[in-house]
Amino acid sequence: MDVSSQEKIREHAARDIAHRWFAYFEGENKIVDRQLEILSDDIKVLHASSYLLVDGKESAAKWAANIPEEVDSHFIKEFNYNPLGEDVAEVKMKIAYQVIQPDNRMGGAIIHYQTLVTFDENNSALFKFVNKTPVEPNPNKGFADSYQENRIYSLIYRWIYLLETFNS
Repeated sequence: MDVSSQEKIREHAARDIAHRWFAYFEGENKIVDRQLEILSDDIKVLHASSYLLVDGKESAAKWAANIPEEVDSHFIKEFNYNPLGEDVAEVKMKIAYQVIQPDNRMGGAIIHYQTLVTFDENNSALFKFVNKTPVEPNPNKGFADSYQENRIYSLIYRWIYLLETFNS
């Protein structure tokens, strides 16, 4: 497989886990083990480059299990994939986040995500590092649900990945 074909496959794998990441936060009946499937054993999650939220998979399990139930949405507005080495890539995303607060006011932010994604011998992707930094308030005050969109895009990118990696 040539390098450009491999990177195309890996980008699809990275897009799949990005949409799975956000769908987890939006869905009901969160299954922590399903979220852990897209994280490396040595995962680190930071908030605004300052607050360590997760340090390792066990820490990730506790963090993911304690995410408050909210009505929120995450739309991926920009997705930039950049291969860094043999089995790692940087993915930067611009996310439009919204949340309906307990008093029914609309909150939210534009959040920049900087991530490192690792790949195994089958080009499957895992998050190794996630840094999420709110940069400005989300100007959109009309709530839009993104759960179904994130689940559908995850499925589409997973399907494309499987088609591209199929070897009869």
